[in-house]
Amino acid sequence: MTSVPEVSGATVAATANGAALIAVTHRGDPTGEPATRIVRALRELPLPADVHIGVTGAAADLVDQLDGLGARLPWMALLVIAVAFVVMFAACRSLVLPVKAILTNVVSLGAAFGVVVLVFQEGHLASWLG
Repeated sequence: MTSVPEVSGATVAATANGAALIAVTHRGDPTGEPATRIVRALRELPLPADVHIGVTGAAADLVDQLDGLGARLPWMALLVIAVAFVVMFAACRSLVLPVKAILTNVVSLGAAFGVVVLVFQEGHLASWLG
């Protein structure tokens, strides 16, 4: 029998036509890091050839959405940069201005995200912002 770490219980909720619905519980936030680890561990369980496992719920939906976004995000960023370059090139008739604008936007976004991480993740300025 294989066990999944951080799972506090599993019960058979329903059965029909040779299928079973098993409710898995754990202590903690349903969309927290332990829940996503449980979803990934359940999906990686070694199964016999005739057995199929489907994992659903809030944590599984979050894992699927983040995986989908992570797979498409680089292509979307490249598309946005390419469209911005083409539009600015058509408007300005210059190669240097679109490149400078794109680099400036990348640097300003990096600085903005850095400040957000500094304030909210690291906790600086917490006394001022409450």
